Amino acid sequence: MNGTLPPCAPRALALLVASAFAFQAHANSGRVEFVSGNVSLKNAQGVRPLARGAELRTGDTVITTVNGRAQVRFSDGAYVSLQPDTEFAVEQYQFNGQADGSERGLFGLLKGTMRTVTGLVGRVNRDRYALRTPNATIGIRGTGGVISFGPNGTTVRGTSGVWVIGNDGGTTFVPAGRTANASGDSKSKPKDTTEGGGGDTGGGTPGGTGSSDPSTSPAENRNSTGQTDVVSAITVKKGAVAYALIGGNTTFGLSNPAAVGTDSGTGSVIEYVTNSSGQLTDYKSTNTNNPGHTTTVAFSGTHAEGGTSGDVGWGRWSNGTLTNTFVYSGGSSVNSITVGSYGGLHYFYGPPATSMPTSGSFTYNMLGATSPTFKSEGFAPGTVTSAQLNGTFTPTGGSIGMSMALTANAMNLTMTTSPTSFTGSTFNFSGNTLGGTCSSGCSTTVQGAFSGTGASHAGVGYAITLPGNTLGGVITFKK
Repeated sequence: MNGTLPPCAPRALALLVASAFAFQAHANSGRVEFVSGNVSLKNAQGVRPLARGAELRTGDTVITTVNGRAQVRFSDGAYVSLQPDTEFAVEQYQFNGQADGSERGLFGLLKGTMRTVTGLVGRVNRDRYALRTPNATIGIRGTGGVISFGPNGTTVRGTSGVWVIGNDGGTTFVPAGRTANASGDSKSKPKDTTEGGGGDTGGGTPGGTGSSDPSTSPAENRNSTGQTDVVSAITVKKGAVAYALIGGNTTFGLSNPAAVGTDSGTGSVIEYVTNSSGQLTDYKSTNTNNPGHTTTVAFSGTHAEGGTSGDVGWGRWSNGTLTNTFVYSGGSSVNSITVGSYGGLHYFYGPPATSMPTSGSFTYNMLGATSPTFKSEGFAPGTVTSAQLNGTFTPTGGSIGMSMALTANAMNLTMTTSPTSFTGSTFNFSGNTLGGTCSSGCSTTVQGAFSGTGASHAGVGYAITLPGNTLGGVITFKK
């Protein structure tokens, strides 16, 4: 496979970078600058030939044949050159003309080879950029590189700055001049495969992998003041996610608690991405029973609180946005929710639930919780003082109930639910909460999921419907 650029590319690349902000009117899009050979555009409306000047948006996939090439410039200044026999997908792209925290670039390389130079999304807010292949997730910590996916897995060659390639086995830094590969075995950490071995070429430890020590990255990794940028890794794993959106312009269904998990029985596969601090930044749900149906949920803003315990994590984003992108056979839709400092995008994540118990009773005690927030954002976040899950396991699922106590806006609230049946590794139920303004009881909805070997952990998102308001958050449990 030829990963080189056509002869005119160096000049074209310079022109593209120099004019990075020449079309601000095309916010949230990419524009096709060059097409050669047979190139097509695929989206929910079908497949059609791709011509120079066309715009690319979320949900679009560019396909080049064995004689096709294409070059795309996105509105943040990012540049992508697609080589022959390549499929490149715009999973989610958001840029409003300035780096304000809402920017997002999620792309997919389904096969083939691409060369890229990142724009503002990849340079200013690097945790908001990711490229997925069928067996790895790649983060940008620099400006340029060549990425390919084929029978040997995913390969990244750094040309400037530092890349990060990760899978279930771990993450590997790829400075300029180095190459790393993620094989088909998702449990094996990506390896430095630079031709000539592990010598010291300006990145990494002499005689080592050449990509394990970001502090020795080349000069391209320095910022405008001459200081070395902090290189933070991303991690992608399969598992379970539960969350609750409480606050902000919660005008559509996602304002309710939600829980999803990797479950072959339901045809659901979940991939979630965390940054170097263990904070959940986005997840993608693929419905294997309906090919082409995917949901991508991305978080941005300020991470107000959170914690981790092993592979389990929880937290709350505020002063930011949750963006939900749904791609289906008949089209696609994008919805966003913005919350302020007193709002909450609460979440829990954990590895897939395996070896689920098939009998016996259980008790899960609270491991951690986010501060419950109000939908109106008119009051400071509260505190969960105690919580517990109780129930029984059966061969197909079981029954589950929850008790909890919390304080918020000078109210002391308590809830205890009767056991409700569930199947698989996810569950949902409702309860009656008392105290404060809920003298006669307030309805509470709960969505949750088990995770870990033997269902060692669980997480729930909950929402309490108060008179004229909603209060909610996330609680993490350990058996």
